[in-house]
Amino acid sequence: MRSELNMGSTFWFDVLVSKASTAVQHPVQQPAAMAETILQRNCKDKRLLVVDDDPISRDLILAQLKSIWPKIDVASDGIEAVDAVRNRQYDLILMDLRMPRMDGLNATREIRRLANGAAVPILAMTANVYSEDMARCRDAGMNDFIPKAVSAAPPFEILLKWLDTGSKNAVHEMPPQLHE
Repeated sequence: MRSELNMGSTFWFDVLVSKASTAVQHPVQQPAAMAETILQRNCKDKRLLVVDDDPISRDLILAQLKSIWPKIDVASDGIEAVDAVRNRQYDLILMDLRMPRMDGLNATREIRRLANGAAVPILAMTANVYSEDMARCRDAGMNDFIPKAVSAAPPFEILLKWLDTGSKNAVHEMPPQLHE
């Protein structure tokens, strides 16, 4: 490390790596990659709504999902989410719980009263995955939970579970431990 006052710092490090073998290896496809492949093949035309008041969290989830859905509708709070569902049909809603004006639980209750929102899967995005939080989400009408954390791999298995893939066998292509 080298640092100079009012000039900045420079950091460096050395990494020892070995040369890869010349043999072609076919990696086993991991469950998230399998789910992503199925979603890309069967669900790229589905309409999603991401509801989150934090622009950084919202941008992170959008960046993770853009490989399948290049355009996803967004809402910054529960009131915007209810308005969006009132005006458009969605195939899946990802809903933050803590937001200004209207939180995710109340927004879910309102959405469930709408013709467009009665059956759409709503997945809670929350850092609180305690049993009492899950019970409150289910009581409000949410279908499932996505842990809200910085992650390199989006929860494609959970999204696949709730999206109608257009193929009866699509979910059955997943290993049995990934779906109920």
